[in-house]
Amino acid sequence: MDEKIEFLKQVLEIYSPSGEEQKLAEFLCTKLKHFGFSEVGIDEAGNVIGEIGSGRPILLFIPHIDTVPGYIPVEERNGIITGRGAVDTKSSLVAMIVAASNFVDKEIPGKIKIIGVVQEETDSKGTQFLLEKGIDADYIVIGEPSGCGGITFAYKGRLDCKISVRTETGHTGACWQYKNAIEAAFELWTTIIESIERYEEGSYFNSVIPCLTFIQGGRYENIVPNECEMKFDVRYPPKYTPQELFNEIQSCVERFKDQNQVKIKINLISASEAIETDKRSDLMKAFKKAIRKVLKNHPRLIRKTGSSDMNEIAAKMQVPIVAYGPGDSKLDHSPNEYIEIEEFLLSIEVLKEVILDILNIH
Repeated sequence: MDEKIEFLKQVLEIYSPSGEEQKLAEFLCTKLKHFGFSEVGIDEAGNVIGEIGSGRPILLFIPHIDTVPGYIPVEERNGIITGRGAVDTKSSLVAMIVAASNFVDKEIPGKIKIIGVVQEETDSKGTQFLLEKGIDADYIVIGEPSGCGGITFAYKGRLDCKISVRTETGHTGACWQYKNAIEAAFELWTTIIESIERYEEGSYFNSVIPCLTFIQGGRYENIVPNECEMKFDVRYPPKYTPQELFNEIQSCVERFKDQNQVKIKINLISASEAIETDKRSDLMKAFKKAIRKVLKNHPRLIRKTGSSDMNEIAAKMQVPIVAYGPGDSKLDHSPNEYIEIEEFLLSIEVLKEVILDILNIH
């Protein structure tokens, strides 16, 4: 069996939902040492690190090693491999390691560094640790599915909010005397949508799109609900800031409180800025050239309506950065996640060409 495919299957077999990555991290350290990487280890956050070469420039690959929960049996059939993380993003992780390993025994003018980060699917613990410590790199490639012929250069921003609604309660036989907290929460949610939702014709990327993700209220039958909690997610394009949108949501809440005489508490759980990186950077040019050479096709430049660790890193670092990796992102987190073997192998060739170009290896 092809060693690259076997490596990918081994990684997929190790179940690593966010917070449970240690077994995979230890396995990856063993593989990195086997391939000949130096400075191999696991940092305080649990991130896996390996290096090749020394000096500048530094080309840094950052895939994540965690997945969402839900084990999927690892099977190879009809040119595909199934498994949790096959797309998001263990194929990217393995492709980056394999591509970089081709330069272990070569004299390269610079350094290739790989950091497999933890908990990207939850609180981005691994990436936050790197940013607090300081990332030293001249070029950064985030491991996220773009398809082997695509390059992601933009992500929408995200607000994650929670609202608690409190009212007075009483008997449902006289429900008209009381404000129902669940109904009030729905009314408030409708008001928030009307205030911030903005659809740009033909472009989901350029639209502000709120999504209700959780609602819970009421305790007992025969009692008017006097509490309700909602959580919601807002995705927005680069022309808005997270503070601007959150201020608008807060204004909505204040107006609703005054008009309906209910108690409401709003919390901003997390926020990430929308980003759009330079399409003319040397890193982007290297990927375009590599895709044309390997795939004999024109590269696709992608703006994603989701978000990733690239949002956090690009917002704080002024270096060329893109996201790249094999796989169809529509399969992210799905129960039938799989990777096409041919695409996985082609992405390795693309990454090898990018390394040659960026480090000017002849």
